[in-house]
Amino acid sequence: DLFHWLMSGSEVVEFTNATTTQFFNAQTGTWAYDLLEKLDLSTDMFGEVVSPGTNLGKLRPHIVKQHGVPNIDVVAPATHDTGSAVVGVPTQLTGTSGWAYISSGTWSLMGVEVRSAVLTPRALELNVTNEGGVDGTYRLLKNIMGLWLVQECRRSFERKGKSLDYATLVQMAEASTPFRSLVNPDDHDFLA
Repeated sequence: DLFHWLMSGSEVVEFTNATTTQFFNAQTGTWAYDLLEKLDLSTDMFGEVVSPGTNLGKLRPHIVKQHGVPNIDVVAPATHDTGSAVVGVPTQLTGTSGWAYISSGTWSLMGVEVRSAVLTPRALELNVTNEGGVDGTYRLLKNIMGLWLVQECRRSFERKGKSLDYATLVQMAEASTPFRSLVNPDDHDFLA
C-alpha cells in the first residue's frame, strides 16, 4: 500500500492485506469501526479498502520524468503473499469446492477458496482463518507449522560451527530412528 501511494498518490488499502489485520469486518466488508473506536484508534488512518485489480491512477509525474518511463496505470495486485500465490494456482475452479492448496514456507497454509467468510463456532473451534482472496473470495485456511523447525535446527547447527544444507538435514532425518521423539509444534505449550 505504501508503494501504491509512492507511485500514484492513492491512499488505499488492498483487500487481501486488510483482511489479515484483525481490524476488518468480514460480515460488512469494511473496517471494524466499532472495534477501532473501542481501542481509541483513529479511523482516519484506515483508508478505503480496494479489490485486487483496482486501477489506482497514473504514475506520479515526477517518477515518469525522473526515470523516463511511460505514464502507465498503477494497479493494485493481491498484496498479501499467500493471496498472490493462491491466485496463481492454475485452476478453473476458483471460488468452488473442487480444489485445495498448500502454501509452504516458514509457515504452511492449507486451505480452500470460498465465496464468503466462514464465521461459525466450528470454524473458531478449528482455529481456521478467513483471509481475503481475489475476485471477492476468501481463503479459508489453517496455519500449520511449516519449515520453521527445520530452519531453527539448521541455525542451531550453524551456531555450533556445523554448516549443513537442507538436503543433508533431510538425509540425517531419514537415517534416524523413526518416532524416537514426537514433537507437536502446534501444542499450546509453545505459544509465547
